[in-house]
Amino acid sequence: MENNKRFFFAVLIGVAVGFLAGFIAALQWQTTDSFSVAPPAAATPPSSKPAENSAALPEGHPRVDMQAELDRLLPQLRTKPKDFDLLSQVGNVYYDGARFGEAITYYEKALEIKPDDPMVRTDLATCFYNTKQNERALQELDKVLTVKPDFTQALYNLGVIRYFGKNDRSGAQAAWEKLLQIDPNYSAAAQIKESIAKLKAGQNL
Repeated sequence: MENNKRFFFAVLIGVAVGFLAGFIAALQWQTTDSFSVAPPAAATPPSSKPAENSAALPEGHPRVDMQAELDRLLPQLRTKPKDFDLLSQVGNVYYDGARFGEAITYYEKALEIKPDDPMVRTDLATCFYNTKQNERALQELDKVLTVKPDFTQALYNLGVIRYFGKNDRSGAQAAWEKLLQIDPNYSAAAQIKESIAKLKAGQNL
């Protein structure tokens, strides 16, 4: 699985293929213009081409491109129900479609097989955050950082959830400062430094 797809960028960070800021912004609700939550850990990059006739689909129906991915993956999963990669990929498809409840189901099944996988657990935390389950999200990130304390995506998301989900300014600042200590050249470093400066000045993000 490729690193760096999960950017709780301006709300949270996922882990997979590149930082898809535009895609993330389209899928996720944003608490401010500067912070959002990340896409899935091991997800394949979503197609930039709009799904044909997607606007005409019934309410709640999966996007055409999403359904095509599910049609490809689910038959494989039926023959290999304990395949970690297939489970996490299906979770990522649902994540990319903002179907976070379904994504949670598949991420949890994947983590039964590989409980210490930091990317999938970070994505699971993001799903909990997106379904307003902030405590569950923090619990999952704590598990990630217990096993891999230098996992920057989890630290980024921890700061976001601490601030936007729990109104914990000091907790958010501590998470982001630790992230910058680990990786001063982190791709969102400038944004994080600005946010830390605002917190120190008593300003809101």
